[in-house]
Amino acid sequence: MSGEAYWLLTALAVGLLVFRELRYFKSGHAIAPTRKPNASTKTTTAPVQPTTFPIMTLDNITPNGQAITSVQAVKVFRLYMLAVGYLDKQELPDWGRYFAEDMKFHGLELVDRVEEEKRKLKEYSELIGAPEIRVLKRQLLKTNDNVKRDAIEREIDDYESDIREEEKYLRKAQVALQAFRTDKRQFVVDYINNLTQQKVESQQLSSS
Repeated sequence: MSGEAYWLLTALAVGLLVFRELRYFKSGHAIAPTRKPNASTKTTTAPVQPTTFPIMTLDNITPNGQAITSVQAVKVFRLYMLAVGYLDKQELPDWGRYFAEDMKFHGLELVDRVEEEKRKLKEYSELIGAPEIRVLKRQLLKTNDNVKRDAIEREIDDYESDIREEEKYLRKAQVALQAFRTDKRQFVVDYINNLTQQKVESQQLSSS
């Protein structure tokens, strides 16, 4: 599939999503988010209703589960936010830049997290866990008392369990980093929903 065809399908998918959400606007549960409310548009005869935006999912980006790059993520962000009416054309350049910067910063945070977990694992394993385990194993060889042996073995198990726990945190951080590097869809979904759904919640609170 060519790049032009891919983005045409993406735009159509976003359009279909917006079309499905129009039933809420027509039923009166929400107003179409094509204008931002301001002092000049408010009236005293009818309260301003909270604007409802659709919740984005991974399938709204690529229904077949295809991964997207950073450049494609910015395009999806711009297309989607314009299509649902959260942003207008004048706002898109700045918001697209903010999105790209936040996405880059998120990647750096994931790298830092991996390095931090590596440091913690190395520090605990080399300075605490492994030395203590060696001492306990030497004690184990020197005693024939079953009660003492059980106690020592439990201590060894505790240290080894702590090391495995640190390894688990490191693997989790590595998986998160690799997933982000491979596919930016989840970041796009979380970023957009955090913006649009938070706006809905704040509007609902202010109108109550």
